[in-house]
Amino acid sequence: MKDINLYKPLAEKAKKDNLEVPAAHPDVFNITEETFNIYSSLYLEQKGFTEELKDKPGGKICNDCKSFFLAEENKKKIDKYKDVKFGNELERYFSSYIVALLNRLLCTKGNSARVRSERADKDNFHMPDFKIIRIQDEKVIAFFEFKSIFRPYVLISEMVDSSYKCYSHSLTLDDGSEDERQKLQKQKTLVEEEIGLDKVDYIYWYEMPCIKGVFWKEAQSVYTEMEGKEIYIRKEAEGDYSKSGRKISTTGKVYLSLVRMNPLTELITKYYNLAKF
Repeated sequence: MKDINLYKPLAEKAKKDNLEVPAAHPDVFNITEETFNIYSSLYLEQKGFTEELKDKPGGKICNDCKSFFLAEENKKKIDKYKDVKFGNELERYFSSYIVALLNRLLCTKGNSARVRSERADKDNFHMPDFKIIRIQDEKVIAFFEFKSIFRPYVLISEMVDSSYKCYSHSLTLDDGSEDERQKLQKQKTLVEEEIGLDKVDYIYWYEMPCIKGVFWKEAQSVYTEMEGKEIYIRKEAEGDYSKSGRKISTTGKVYLSLVRMNPLTELITKYYNLAKF
């Protein structure tokens, strides 16, 4: 399965480098035959599906996941600073990897174009995280906002929406407080009015005990899906506030559907077509 095979080197590098994952489940970055089977059953066979989703896999993988993430000693204790450090490392891994994949594909197909990635939000915090630039003419071919999800919302069907599954709706956007809403709205306005909806993607590195991979969605599709969803305010947890009492974590969430996301292979194809001469 090409999508998982593309993701596997990314996961293996993170594992080899002993990347410190906050609240890491025991199977983090492990790619097995079961990974391929679940990816096929719960993602590929349901891609674009809008009706009732399949049940979670069940058995040992779900029992272990539930026991781990709901155990008192492993319940989510937010450390905003560790989360930010971890997120920055994943951004670095992914931005380097996507560029390497694109340049290898361009070379293999005999195309002279080459690309690099840069932070796009250095001068404006509300810009998407990264931009991909074609080196020969300095043309920006795409922007992307990067997210990483390594903790499933095990009880999402009980707490948020009975139609949601823990494997399918743990992808989040932060949209709770007025500040958070303004940040997302300002980025949306920038994308719509200055950058262009067709030039921006939202990319998720998704590492659940069951489903693993990189998934993405075009900005227009993200904003359309957001409009039909209510904001869920999660219970505040240890680490949401700094020592001075300032709130530093996001408690308002919008949950996006995994089966409405696109696979990594389609992202590579899209960026290749934008980069080539």
